[in-house]
Amino acid sequence: MGPPPKKTPLSQRPVKWEDKEVIEKLNKGEYVPVHVYQEVNDKRAAEGLPAFIAHVRDFENDKNELDKLRSEALSDFLYLRERNESFLNGLASENQEVVARGVEQINTSLGMVNEKTTEEVYKELGQWFADYIKDSGYYAHASPVLLKQMILSAFPVIMKEKEFTTDNLEQFLANSLQVYSQYIRIREGEGNTIGRVLSLNPHQRWG
Repeated sequence: MGPPPKKTPLSQRPVKWEDKEVIEKLNKGEYVPVHVYQEVNDKRAAEGLPAFIAHVRDFENDKNELDKLRSEALSDFLYLRERNESFLNGLASENQEVVARGVEQINTSLGMVNEKTTEEVYKELGQWFADYIKDSGYYAHASPVLLKQMILSAFPVIMKEKEFTTDNLEQFLANSLQVYSQYIRIREGEGNTIGRVLSLNPHQRWG
């Protein structure tokens, strides 16, 4: 007999109180509202368990659902903005010991995840992004520096440290809030912007 099969790590399987259907969707990289995913990991952190790490579904399998991802973006961004605003308001009134305990819970939960698993997710996401821009008319091989500049503009630094502390948490929340708010403005104004562009004749559009 060979060695027994390795047990799936807790960061990749449901615990007893979790909705198995939600966890299965996350494992497959399918869309789950961000508030549901946050609730899963908030509960895990409070219970001293490793965070659940969702893998990234490849672009070909996502390709026909991009409109759904876009349509759900605004509600997800609004939720995250409200969540960060609530946390920032709480920091001003909470006892520092409570804040420190919350920071420790988050760091412990994230730190219990196998580093190999997190690296896999970064690579999966990088491949997804590369496949998306290739499919969407961006010639990365002709203008790689421009693509880097676009990425830097879309994803500003929100935190340099590798762990949360009572000192950097407030700045992390404020920086994240600024990013989410920018995305919300884009999503809320997208229809009007596109409508104005499409109402122009081709010479007006392209100069």
